[in-house]
Amino acid sequence: MLQGTSGDHDDEVRSGGAATRLRLEASGAMADDTFGAWLRLEGDFINSGRANPWDPWYVQGYGWWQPSPMFWLAIGHNGDGFFEQSGITAWNFYRAAGNVEIVDPGNAWSGGYGPSWLHFYRAFYGGFDDRGAMITVRPIPELTLNFGIPFITLAGTAASGNDQPIDIVLQRLHAQVVFNQAWGGVALSYTGSTGAEAVDANSIFAYLNLGMVDNLELDFGLGFHLAGDDPGIGLGAQFKVNSDSAI
Repeated sequence: MLQGTSGDHDDEVRSGGAATRLRLEASGAMADDTFGAWLRLEGDFINSGRANPWDPWYVQGYGWWQPSPMFWLAIGHNGDGFFEQSGITAWNFYRAAGNVEIVDPGNAWSGGYGPSWLHFYRAFYGGFDDRGAMITVRPIPELTLNFGIPFITLAGTAASGNDQPIDIVLQRLHAQVVFNQAWGGVALSYTGSTGAEAVDANSIFAYLNLGMVDNLELDFGLGFHLAGDDPGIGLGAQFKVNSDSAI
């Protein structure tokens, strides 16, 4: 409501704001947690990124099935992505710092609010956000296998029909192996060809989380981009002063 600065000899108190997005979300599951669904209705009142600028409403959703703790399947879409491996770096850091306007939170969110976000996801896997199937297989509690298959996204962009050859779909597959222990965890992620303009096309991401020191968490990320771009290296650290505050 009120803002001002004494910098640049500007002593005027100003008022401003923005109301650009409205989200309505709902989720639910069966009593035995074998079936469930999530739905988001989003109103983007500045029409950014919409194919039809006269239609600001955007729907995301997916349904999931988990017959046992070892297997989970979802079909649909969540623009925030699945299976991200960035620890306390990227958005998990900037969402807090950005709340007090110290830095632009768009620097680390793959929605592309600013150009700097590209650097973070050179080193860390940003998740699967295509429309399609998301699969998790957990043969033992410590080992998780994740897959993203963008068969709906590709069908929606087909020039001559509503389907694509299976080899084209598999070229855009995301695959990930995650191993977690008490000391931390490691993850290896692969992203297929998502288009020449995509920052993570044909890439392999290695991620290491270390938490064996009390109150200290370290995250390392290394991205290899097979298309020939420079690799990315990332480091994040968080020290918890107590249960309520951290650095």
